[in-house]
Amino acid sequence: MVSALEGLTLYWLVTMMKSRRILELGGFSGYSTLWMAEALKRNLRGVPDHPVISCELDPHYVQSIRAKATEFNMDPYVKVIEGPAMDSLKTKIEPGTQFDFIFIDANKDDYINYYNYIIDSGMLSSDGLIAVDNTLFSAQTFRKYPPVQQALERLPGTLPEVDKSGKCRVSTGSADHIYAFNKVVAEDPRTEQIMLPMFDGLTLVRLRQQ
Repeated sequence: MVSALEGLTLYWLVTMMKSRRILELGGFSGYSTLWMAEALKRNLRGVPDHPVISCELDPHYVQSIRAKATEFNMDPYVKVIEGPAMDSLKTKIEPGTQFDFIFIDANKDDYINYYNYIIDSGMLSSDGLIAVDNTLFSAQTFRKYPPVQQALERLPGTLPEVDKSGKCRVSTGSADHIYAFNKVVAEDPRTEQIMLPMFDGLTLVRLRQQ
């Protein structure tokens, strides 16, 4: 789940951009969803025609998002789509729909697929923004960059990979997928991006102006 500070950061991004159509891939407990819904409420100052769409796979978390939206009187601002995020993008969102703000925090192994589908299908509006969470992945992706690997090899011994509790963490396939995603985005001439070294890595992507 995103931290309170990251939730507030999403709120600021959405309000500063005055986003009216918002998509979330991976709603989890609904915490980030409600931050963006609150930002949408501020932007519109009324009942929205297009609520925040949150795509979530786990039925338990789908119910959690809906329950929290009801608890905080945000039902008009939140719509949850249940199922795999990639399937939802392809079959459950009306073709031609464009979003001003897209938050990606779903299955890490599919980050590249989400990104390419969004860009290829024109789902991101011309002035829209994609925010991608966990792009540092507990520093595991950072360690995979060749200059960093070379520097680590010159050190006496090895540096253990640790999680937030200080325990050693074994590298996973997801880190490889996110590293590949980072590389694709960095080299994509269609977009421009910046990776913020905050939280667990937050990458912001927008279309390159022609």
